[in-house]
Amino acid sequence: MSSSFSKNEEYAKFIGMAQEDMDAITRGDKPVPPGPVRIKRVFEARHLTKEGPASYAYAAHNLQDVMFVDVEAELADHSVFLNRTLVLQIPDKSWRVMPRPDLFPLLSIGLNDEAASTQEWKR
Repeated sequence: MSSSFSKNEEYAKFIGMAQEDMDAITRGDKPVPPGPVRIKRVFEARHLTKEGPASYAYAAHNLQDVMFVDVEAELADHSVFLNRTLVLQIPDKSWRVMPRPDLFPLLSIGLNDEAASTQEWKR
């Protein structure tokens, strides 16, 4: 991923491949993977309690904000999985998901140490 965190050709290709896979599963051409099949709940975005990631994000990548969102998903076997997702606001004020925060440890310090989310996001 480029350090600009903006949409690029590689991102568009990834999204296109993901859409093709989802369409194939919906048509029954591909088996349902053992992963998530439905989002059950999304919790409100929150700032990390450590200040370092936001400072680093601004100084090193010109990012405007760093937050995280807890997403509760139902898996194919009907069990529930909670995914903590790092989200980044780029200069145009739009948001991007960081799918592998472990690759950017200075952006995600303390991410998995945060308390469980309690406020469900409402549209």
